[in-house]
Amino acid sequence: MFTTISTTLRRTSRKNFFVARTSLFSFSSSSTKRTTTVLETDEKDEKVFPYLRFVRENGLAFPSSSSKVGGDNGVSGDDGISDGGNTNDVLISRLVKTLDALKYALISPETKVGMFPLMMPIGISPDDGNAIGFLLEPSFLAAKENIHIGAIVKARANQRQIEFVAKDATTFIRRALLEEEVNALKRGGLMPVRDSILRSSSSSSGLSSSNAEHAEHDRETLARLAASKHMLNAYTTQNIGSFPDVIESLISRHEFVKKDETSALVACEFYINREEFTNKWARPYAINARTLRRYKNRESEARDAARIALSVAPWFTLGGGYGESGVSGSTTSRNSSSIGGSGDEDAILPPLTGATLEDMKKLVNMENMDAKSAKNMLEGVGTEIAKEHEKNVPEMSEEAKALKRCFDVLDYASWGNEEGYESWDNIREELSESYEKAGMKRFAEIVKPSGGVMN
Repeated sequence: MFTTISTTLRRTSRKNFFVARTSLFSFSSSSTKRTTTVLETDEKDEKVFPYLRFVRENGLAFPSSSSKVGGDNGVSGDDGISDGGNTNDVLISRLVKTLDALKYALISPETKVGMFPLMMPIGISPDDGNAIGFLLEPSFLAAKENIHIGAIVKARANQRQIEFVAKDATTFIRRALLEEEVNALKRGGLMPVRDSILRSSSSSSGLSSSNAEHAEHDRETLARLAASKHMLNAYTTQNIGSFPDVIESLISRHEFVKKDETSALVACEFYINREEFTNKWARPYAINARTLRRYKNRESEARDAARIALSVAPWFTLGGGYGESGVSGSTTSRNSSSIGGSGDEDAILPPLTGATLEDMKKLVNMENMDAKSAKNMLEGVGTEIAKEHEKNVPEMSEEAKALKRCFDVLDYASWGNEEGYESWDNIREELSESYEKAGMKRFAEIVKPSGGVMN
């Protein structure tokens, strides 16, 4: 268990990985003065400030690129926050308040023991005890070190893989708000996420904090979504973003309820081709391999798919999803079973087990192979094709070699049977040294094994 607090708290940087629009709520103001007032209020908030300080002191920033999530019904507009630092602060503040409202136990962002090294932790889930936070993405371009704040991820202490939760803070919050509104309409009760954010904004802007006034979704839409969990999942994917538990439940529905092989495999392709995951996250590729394996005469396809899953992204991205972690990835998972109707379509679906790293190893006959040998085989090291390729490629710089070493070290720890790489804690020293050699001194300091303890 990570120490909680109350008063103190692969590759390269991903393109189009953040929705720059931050106008989630109708109370958003285009006034710089009001934005500044909100930020000043957050700086005085003992729960929020430790995270703001960590981001500022370490020079973290959200990627500047933007893309539209979902369809044309997505929230649009501009809340007037154009300064990078202000954008960081507002989104960090909103996420912390959202997690606090969802009963996550807030922990220090400097917690390191047992923690995934590339993660900025924020809280502990009340459902499964996993830590939740930001995946940090370092890069060194044009002699400048950048540390981008990436996806929202979950990680269990010294577990070998992490779980993708949401593309970014905006997407996570929008899903939390939607699920909260559906639950409130279906069962009644309070709306703590919306209230917590409205309170902080209305206190400095003088706006009303009425839930009815600031409802993001109309009552007719909410009633339709409350009637069917399948419809809620479809709406979430189309209008908010891609979530592994939602897409994997769709695959499970096709496989186990409808018993439709073609639709299940089409859903797997849909999963792989979502921009959040393509060539960045291995879990969807593993799900595809696992699904192919379940059908007759597809063994060869399943092996090829498993090899791709082990080659396309860091091995730590093979974790999580619907079922493997034992809980729903819903932002409000304790209440997720109550969302939607009670018919056969909305029955609890079987989890998609069989897509772990160990399962992929077995599919490609690598279960008894050490990590270094497996990487060499997957990368074709020593083959004639590789040798010919090396002749035409300039020799890597020392910085590039050090960065590759970082990826290798993370993979060795993820693989599970490499001596000296038994846990995330064991690799922090070497990882920190490698990042420093790669020119990323600030990130090396973040990764260095110090600070934060476990009970």
